[in-house]
Amino acid sequence: YSRTYDILPNVPNLIRIESETIEPTKLDVFDIQNSKVYEDMAVHIESEFPIVVYVFLKRYNVPEWYFAIPSYIASNKYMSMSYYSSNVTGALITCQTLVVAPYDSTNIELNAGGGKLAEEFIKFDDNRNIGTGQSTTQKMNEGDVLVLRGSGSLQDLSGTLIKSDKPILITSGMSETAIPLNSPSQSVITEMEFPTDAFGKHFFFTPLINKDSVSYFRAFASEDNTNVYRNGELMGNIKKGVGAD
Repeated sequence: YSRTYDILPNVPNLIRIESETIEPTKLDVFDIQNSKVYEDMAVHIESEFPIVVYVFLKRYNVPEWYFAIPSYIASNKYMSMSYYSSNVTGALITCQTLVVAPYDSTNIELNAGGGKLAEEFIKFDDNRNIGTGQSTTQKMNEGDVLVLRGSGSLQDLSGTLIKSDKPILITSGMSETAIPLNSPSQSVITEMEFPTDAFGKHFFFTPLINKDSVSYFRAFASEDNTNVYRNGELMGNIKKGVGAD
């Protein structure tokens, strides 16, 4: 599948691609698929001049959206950030992390993360079962998409460390979840992620206005024994910066 477009400057240009053409993560809440590599399923966009790409997906009445990170930011080390798999809609919606390989013969090493609420495994099509703190490898080629999926309710892939011998890009999140977990409303949290070499030590953010509940933030450490502070007050210590809650 290949298309060429002429687009105007300073004007939003909508490019429609049918999901059947490029979407590897078919949703079936009654038959959760195992994690595996989908060959040659990535979308590759090239342009003559610099552009900004905003991805918008719509499934029924639940939209997802995120900015696409350009490939020159691709790196060799990431930490997955998602949320807990849940049955907010009455069926299991699993957390996901998607790894995209821009180059052939890319070797991936991952150390599985996880939370305290569930002891499920990342289950692969080839019968590998990788639990929290355990490692596995995967070979990928240009355009391949490795889809890592949760396999049970309250499982969380957050904290999964993903390393590679060639630059990669990853997208993590949930197509539907409840924040907090006992909330009846649905939330969408899908983002392309920055590599760990873009991690920092100081962050400033503000709660969203006109919200009737408190704001949440989650901290992920790239190094062991990391203290986290808020407004100068110690919030806690992240003992292990790899594959742990």
